[in-house]
Amino acid sequence: MDPATRAPNVVPKGSIRLSEAFERLCTRLDPEWPDLPDLCGRWDDWIAQGEEVDFAEDPYRRLFEIEYRAERLLRSALFAGELTALIHNLDTGVDLELHRSEWIRTGEHVGIHSDYTDDRTPGPDCRLKGVAHPIFLSKQVFENWLERGRQDLVAAEANAGHIFDRSPDTRAFSIEEVIERTGLSRTTIYEEVGQKHLVARKCRNRTIVLESDLHRFLQSLPIL
Repeated sequence: MDPATRAPNVVPKGSIRLSEAFERLCTRLDPEWPDLPDLCGRWDDWIAQGEEVDFAEDPYRRLFEIEYRAERLLRSALFAGELTALIHNLDTGVDLELHRSEWIRTGEHVGIHSDYTDDRTPGPDCRLKGVAHPIFLSKQVFENWLERGRQDLVAAEANAGHIFDRSPDTRAFSIEEVIERTGLSRTTIYEEVGQKHLVARKCRNRTIVLESDLHRFLQSLPIL
C-alpha cells in the first residue's frame, strides 16, 4: 500500500494500536520476546562470518513460533468478538467498528506488524473514501483480555486452532535446515518455492518452512 493513501497513524486517547497489541501479546506469551530481535541479529552475524552454529538453537524458530501463536490468538479474539477493532473517522469524530468475519484470513507473512490491513496483513477493509485509517482497540478491554490466567490462555489457543482449522504444529525450519534435511540444493528449493510446490513463509527478513508444509511437499513427490 502506498503510504500516501494512509491517514496519519494517530489513534484516540485510551486506545492501543493493533501492532502494539500484537507486540504486547507476544511478550505475554514469552517474557523474553523483546530480546529476540537482537539475538536474531547476532545469529545473522555469526552465519555471515562463517561461524559454526547449532541450528537447533536458531532464534528465528522461537521468534516465528511466538508470532504464529500470537497472530492466531489475536485474530481469533477479533473474529469471536472478544476484542473489537476500530478505526476513527476524522471527519465525523466517530469510531467505526470493522467487520469481525474478515479477521479469520491470514497472509503469507507471519505476525501483525502493521496498523493497516492490506495484502501483507489481511483483514477487514480499514479504508474510508479510499484512505486507510489506523486500526486500534480499547486499551482497557485489551488489558483485561490479556491478563487472563494461564489456563484461559491455553484454552484460547486450543479454540484458535479449531477456528483456523490448522495443525497445532509450529515447528519451522530455515532454508539451510531444509537443504540439510532433504539433500536438495538451494537452487532446487527456491525453484520449488517459486513454483508454489513448497510453501515458504516470511518472518521479518528470514524465509522459513513449517514442518507440516515440508512434509506435504515431500509426500507429493512422485514415486519411482
